[in-house]
Amino acid sequence: MAYQVIYYRDSKGIEPVNNTIDSLNACCQVSADWYINLLNRLDDKDPTLGDPYSSALKGRDYRGFRDQT
Repeated sequence: MAYQVIYYRDSKGIEPVNNTIDSLNACCQVSADWYINLLNRLDDKDPTLGDPYSSALKGRDYRGFRDQT
């Protein structure tokens, strides 16, 4: 099953993350969208990001994001 990024929405229907991305300049919006699409490509068969995307994640809280091989 494929994963999908879902933005937080408050009780008024406001999506702060989406609003922040929309407020970025065009270059940064493209970059943010690229990384979000990278996350959307994860699925149950391959649920990890792997290098180099997860190399900066350190500690036990992030071990599920890293390739365990």
